[in-house]
Amino acid sequence: MQRFSPVQSESISADRVGVRLSLSAEWNDTVDGDPQAILGLVAELIKPFSLDYLPLIEPHVTENAYADSSTIEPVETFKSVKTRSGTLTKEIMAPSNTLKLYHFTGSPNSRRVRIFLAEKGLVLTLVPVDLGKGEQHSDAYRMINPRQMVPTLVLEDGTAIGEVLAIWRYLEETYPSTPLLGRTPKEKALVTMWERRAELEGFAAVMEGVRNAVAGLKGRAIAGPHDYEQIPALVERSKLRVANFLSDLDTRLADAPFVAGEQFSAADITAWVTIDFAKALAISIPEEQRTLERWYQEMSARPSVRA
Repeated sequence: MQRFSPVQSESISADRVGVRLSLSAEWNDTVDGDPQAILGLVAELIKPFSLDYLPLIEPHVTENAYADSSTIEPVETFKSVKTRSGTLTKEIMAPSNTLKLYHFTGSPNSRRVRIFLAEKGLVLTLVPVDLGKGEQHSDAYRMINPRQMVPTLVLEDGTAIGEVLAIWRYLEETYPSTPLLGRTPKEKALVTMWERRAELEGFAAVMEGVRNAVAGLKGRAIAGPHDYEQIPALVERSKLRVANFLSDLDTRLADAPFVAGEQFSAADITAWVTIDFAKALAISIPEEQRTLERWYQEMSARPSVRA
C-alpha cells in the first residue's frame, strides 16, 4: 500500500528512463487532485524531447524496524499543483524506494552515501541503525551485514552491498544521470585516484584518530566484527596525517576548482566529509589555507551536504 505525491523542484530527473533534463516551459495551469491531468502536463512538457515518460512519483516513507521498514498508506489523488505564468522548472523524481539503505545519521560513511544520493536526486528507503545502542551487533542486522557496519544497501532481490565505494558504483551504474564517478575513461580514472587519496590520506587518518581516542570506543579501535584495543599513541600521528592532508589538498585546489578536476565528483564528497569529520579531533582548516577554505565553504553551501 503506497501513498504518493508529486515532487517539485529545479529540474526534471528521469533516472530509470535514462536521462536528466532541465527544461523551461510556460505553464499557466492549475490542476487540483487529478493524477491524469498532472501526468498530462508532464507528457506535454517532455514531448518535444521524444521521451517515453513514466508517472514518476516519490513515496512518503516512515522509517521503522528492519524487516518492515516502511509504513505507507494510500491516498486517492495527488496534492494540488498550482503554477503561475512565467518560466518554471519542475522535477519528477524517479522512485527508488525499492532499495533500502541501512545507515546511521552520525556515521561519516553513511553521510558520504547520503550526499551521493542527494546529488543524484535519488530517494531511497532509509532504515536507521543506531550505532550508539549497538544495533549493528544485533542478530537482525548481522543477517544483513555480517561485518556489522554501516552503510549497507539492500537491493530488490535481497542482495546486500556494503562499503561506500561499492554502493556508489551500483548507484552510478543503475542511475547514470548526474555522473559522480566520471564520464569518460580518463575522468573515471582521475575521480578514482583522487577519491582514493582523500579516503586513505584524510578520511582514514581521522577515523584512526577518533577510534583510538574516544573513551566509548575502548576495545573497538577498528570497526567491524572483531575487537581491537586502542593505541593512544596513534592519535598524535593521526592528527599529523590530517594536517598534511589539508595542506596537500589546499595545494591541489589551487590548480583545479574541484578535487578531481573541472567537475564536482565523489572525490569532493569524501574530502568534504573528511574535513567536517576532523572536527572530532579539534582540527580545522588553518587560516593560511585560503584556497581550501574557499572550496570548503562552497561545498558547505550545496544542499546535498545536509542529507
